[in-house]
Amino acid sequence: PPLPECGARHPEYRVAVLVPLLGPPPAFLPYFLASARTSSALVDFVLFHEGQRLPWERPPNVKLVDVGPGGLSELVGLRLGEELHLPLRNATAVLRSLKRLFERWPRLIAEYKPAYGRLFSDYLLGYSHWGYCDLDMVVGSLPTFLERSELAEQDIVTFSYGDASGLYLRGQFTIHRNDHSINDLWRQCSNLGSGLEAELQHKVSFLERSEAAGSSGAHQHTRFVSAEGCYSKVALAAGVRFKIAPKQAIGLDIRSTASAVWAGGAVWHCSAATEPDASLLQELAAAGVARRCYLHLPSIQPAVGGASPVEVRDTGCGDWISPECRLCAADPPADGSSIAYYARDGKVHSRRIDSSALALPSPNA
Repeated sequence: PPLPECGARHPEYRVAVLVPLLGPPPAFLPYFLASARTSSALVDFVLFHEGQRLPWERPPNVKLVDVGPGGLSELVGLRLGEELHLPLRNATAVLRSLKRLFERWPRLIAEYKPAYGRLFSDYLLGYSHWGYCDLDMVVGSLPTFLERSELAEQDIVTFSYGDASGLYLRGQFTIHRNDHSINDLWRQCSNLGSGLEAELQHKVSFLERSEAAGSSGAHQHTRFVSAEGCYSKVALAAGVRFKIAPKQAIGLDIRSTASAVWAGGAVWHCSAATEPDASLLQELAAAGVARRCYLHLPSIQPAVGGASPVEVRDTGCGDWISPECRLCAADPPADGSSIAYYARDGKVHSRRIDSSALALPSPNA
C-alpha cells in the first residue's frame, strides 16, 4: 500500500536538494524517486532535466524543472559568466566548452556541485538550506537522519559511510545553510573560479585527444577535478562550521554482509543470520513510518565524551584528489562509524557518537 503522507511541513527548516540530470535517465531513477517521498516533511528534491521523458510516478516533493535541450550547459555557463564577471566573448567560450563537454561526458556536471547554491539560486527562494546528492542511491528518511542541531549549528553537514580517514564534504550527500557567505565558497577553487577558463581549455584538449585516439561513447572521457578536495579545504580554511557524520549505510569500497530490507519508507540492515519474516517486516514498517514524520528532528547520533583534536595531513586518503587538496586524519579510528568530525575556526576535532537510536529495539533485528 502507498505510504501515508506526514501531513505537515517542518515549521522552520526546508531543504532543497539540487540534482541536475544529463543524458538518458538511469535505470535506478525510479527507486530514487520512490525513496524521496519519505522526506517530504523536510526536503524537496529539485531535478533539472533537458526534456527527457520521465514516466515514473513521483512524489510531490520531487520538483521537475525542464530546462530544454542543452539547457544545463547554457544555465551553468551563463551563471558562471555572470558570477565571475567575464567579458561577453569569454563567457560565450565558456558556454560553448561546457556544451561540448556535457554532451560528451555528462558526469562532468558533478564537478560544479560546490557552486550549485549560486548556479540554481533562482530556485532557492524560501529554503533555509540547499544541498546536492547522487541519484544512484535510496535516500531513506531524512527527517530521521538530519538533526535539528545540525541544521541550526552547522554551516555545512555531510554524510560519510564510516571512511574515517578522509575529511571531505562528500559528493554523495551534503547540505548547506542558504547564506551568501556559504554559497560563495566555491569561488576560491581555481578550477571553478579564477582558473575556470584555463581549466575548460584543458578539458576540451583532453577530450580532443581522447577522440583522436579513437575513444567513443561510454569510454570517451575528459579531465575531472573532484569537487570534494579543494572545496573541503577552502571551507576549512574559511573557518566554516561543518560536520561529517557517518550516516551513509554503505560505500563503494565497503562490502556489506547484511541484508537490506525496504519497509515503511526506510531501508534497514539486518544481520545475515536474520530472516526477515512477516512479523519482523511489520515491525520495521511501523518504525519506518513513525520515524519519517519526526518534525522535532531528534539527535539520532548524540555525541558521547569530550572532543579530541585531529591532526590533518595530505597523505593517507583520497587518491583521486590532488595532494595539495587532501585532508586526511593522521590517526583515524579503525571503526569510523563511531566517530563524527567537526570543523571550527580552521581546526578539526572528533567526538565519539552513539548510533544505537538507529537500531530497532527488538531481538528480531
